[in-house]
Amino acid sequence: MKIQRLWMIAAIAVCIAAGQAEAENEGEWEGSLSASLTAQTGTNDTINGQVDAEGNRNTSTDEIGLRFNANYGQTRGTQDAEKDRITQNSQALFADWKRIITEDFFWDSRSELSRDSVQNRQVRTALSTGPGLRLWKGDDVAKRHFDISAGVGYRFELFESPSTGDGDNFDEDHFADIVAAFEFKELFFDGRVEFTHTGSFKVPANATDAWVAATELIGAVPLSEVWSLRLSFLLEYQNTVPADTNELLTRTNVGLTYKF
Repeated sequence: MKIQRLWMIAAIAVCIAAGQAEAENEGEWEGSLSASLTAQTGTNDTINGQVDAEGNRNTSTDEIGLRFNANYGQTRGTQDAEKDRITQNSQALFADWKRIITEDFFWDSRSELSRDSVQNRQVRTALSTGPGLRLWKGDDVAKRHFDISAGVGYRFELFESPSTGDGDNFDEDHFADIVAAFEFKELFFDGRVEFTHTGSFKVPANATDAWVAATELIGAVPLSEVWSLRLSFLLEYQNTVPADTNELLTRTNVGLTYKF
């Protein structure tokens, strides 16, 4: 019940950023839906899939972004059932709200609600806010810019140790984060390739060794007006984790994207 309440509270917090500017400005939402699937049969049958949905709404005073990402992977031993295991099982919801103050200065508020059972993380709730600068922008600002931001935030994490097997051994942490982040977007080869590189670094003021660094690269090659080939790479390193949990997480996906 405690985890369910935390998820409910965090879900409300994730949606706040998207709703703040809705009543003040007119603007159309743009979205995309990406999917990838990999399957292999043999001594071990393997299946891995990802779904990534995004929505963006830009006005003269606000830039709002919503994203949902889910991954699942399973390996089944055809000769030995003991080799059956889940290799990926994660879901994440993100919201980002940039309040444009001047042409090159904005206020950035971010939120995250996620879980990753393979990493033994039952829930992560993160909220942060602070000033940001647009260091560079191109003619199509939404797809060509370089932003940096910094601020303060709160992060709650709940890990479960798999060693007990009874689901009662939890590691609960509350962090007061100092946050730095960047976002780089560019169009290459005369606009035929859309490239995005984001990154963040969170270090808790109350536990400096529990820092988290993450970066993601996404490239999209248009196949038609609405379809694109999408390649993505995610790297996340969490310096302090419970036993039986890896500090480093990487994820690479190739799939198709539909824009609407």
